Formats: sequence, structure tokens, C-alpha cells
Amino acid sequence: NIEESRQDYLRFENPTTWQILNDIGIKIDSTMGYSNTNGFRAGTCYTYTLFNITERKKLHLKEMPMIFMEQAGIRSNPKVEHFKSQILQLKNTVKKYNGKFVILWHNNNIRNPYFEQYTSVYQNIFD
Repeated sequence: NIEESRQDYLRFENPTTWQILNDIGIKIDSTMGYSNTNGFRAGTCYTYTLFNITERKKLHLKEMPMIFMEQAGIRSNPKVEHFKSQILQLKNTVKKYNGKFVILWHNNNIRNPYFEQYTSVYQNIFD
């Protein structure tokens, strides 16, 4: 059973997407994040309950906000050292507040030669 979801931000529509996810029984979504930078778009690193603003009702769906996406990190910090520094700073902030460090690293970029210089950063995130 699929219980978690993340939508491509270009295809996300609030509140429609969250309502559909809620209606089909998805429990956790991680769409809320930036597409061109990284950080705390939702203002938090904790899971929170979503709300349908047009129907004015609480959903069963929870949001676990995305804090870091590799493509946004590369766009804003193309030098590997700066890229690594950004991800570690965000990771340490989340750790300080006992939050959840949700990252998006597109699977097609793991072996992509263009992203090869960032692969070691990906491997070290979990250390």
C-alpha cells in the first residue's frame, strides 16, 4: 500500500492536490518545499496536519515538508564546497530542533555525469 507522496511542484495545485491525496488514503505528503532554493518553506521541519482552505476542513493528510532538493542546491550553489556547506547547515539546523530532514535527490541524477561531482555529498549526507 502506498501511504506517502511527493508531487512535482509544477503539477501541484493547492488545495486540489492535497484533497485528492487525502481522498485516496495517502497519509504523508512531502511536496511543500522550494523549487529554486532550499530551506524551510513551511517555516518548520516538523510534520503537520493539512487543511483544505476552500472547504474549510481539516484533512487526515499530514505534510512532512521537504527541506532540501539537489537541483535547487546546485542552482544556488554550483560549487561543490558551497553546495555541501548548504546541505550540512540545513541538516544541522533540523538536528538542533529534533525535526525531520526531508531531502529530494532525483534518482536519475545519481549516475548522471553532470551531477557526478555531487554524488559524494549525497553519500555523506547520512553519515
